[in-house]
Amino acid sequence: MKKVITIDGMHCKNCCNRVEKALKNLNVKKVTIVLEEKKAYVENDEEVANELLVNAVEDCGFDVVNIE
Repeated sequence: MKKVITIDGMHCKNCCNRVEKALKNLNVKKVTIVLEEKKAYVENDEEVANELLVNAVEDCGFDVVNIE
């Protein structure tokens, strides 16, 4: 399973670290944050519900714009 999460509100490396940590707490296998694109690339062996991904990001204070 691969998903791309577009996130609004990330401005620095610290923001990226917070989002990455939150997503990894969902036991996601791999998380890559690209600040310039304002996106998180998530890979996992099993499907992770979009609602869980959204909640993890929004609990950090950011807004999820889209999940592909």
